[in-house]
Amino acid sequence: MNDYVSGEGLSDEEVQTQLVLFAHGVHSDSTSFDEAVKEVKWRAAMDAEMKSIEKNGTWDLTESCQKKREKEESNGCTKQS
Repeated sequence: MNDYVSGEGLSDEEVQTQLVLFAHGVHSDSTSFDEAVKEVKWRAAMDAEMKSIEKNGTWDLTESCQKKREKEESNGCTKQS
């Protein structure tokens, strides 16, 4: 407890600044893939998860529907309605 600071004597502005800094530090997890992929810790977690999935044969990697459609359209194939 030698490094405990009470904040006693801080102005309202200083208290608000400290609260903002604290809140930012507490909620630092990414909320989207675009944010997460930029962070080393989340990228490492994603890579580890993919390695585990591949090692265990949990999923089969397939082409996305969008890419499949793009290929079919570029080959002259179109979806019949």
